Amino acid sequence: DLYLLCQSSSCWSGLQALVEPPPPLGGRGANGLRRLPLSSLQPGDGPFRAVVVSCTSAMTVLDFNCEVPGVLTSMRTYAPGDECTVYCYEVNVENKYCRVGLSVLPAWQRAPQLKVKDLNTTGVVVYEGIVQRVWGRRAVVDFNCEVQGVLHAVDMENSSNTTEGLIAGHRVSVCVISARESSSQEK
Repeated sequence: DLYLLCQSSSCWSGLQALVEPPPPLGGRGANGLRRLPLSSLQPGDGPFRAVVVSCTSAMTVLDFNCEVPGVLTSMRTYAPGDECTVYCYEVNVENKYCRVGLSVLPAWQRAPQLKVKDLNTTGVVVYEGIVQRVWGRRAVVDFNCEVQGVLHAVDMENSSNTTEGLIAGHRVSVCVISARESSSQEK
């Protein structure tokens, strides 16, 4: 068997052939779970868990649970199956290309983190967040607060009491309806 990878960017275009199947990233993109649509990514997104699919002198290709593999910008040498954490550097939906890197670039650093005591809990103020993980009928959302939020399926608009359709990496708009400073998570 031969596994083909087609990539195109502003600085490289080509087809790469792999003799062995790409190593899987445990718990991601398997068993029918959906992958992140490339169109939902923006430079600065992350961190994402990734596994090295291929490493040559020209490039390192990663699976980070996106519909296309990421091309890693790094001088470090990896072997197929190595895991790392990456951030999105460049996205080109038209060419189906995503360049990733190992660190957050200064231009992408977040605004100062919100404090629990400063959250508006009226359910009116909208915060932008990114789903970190989904389990059962709940999702953990990072919305740049000192604690992460828990989104329950029953509290979601257009929900049939399920988190179906939510995957790690999705951008979501959330409103805070309760907050406790002593808790490790917000609702």
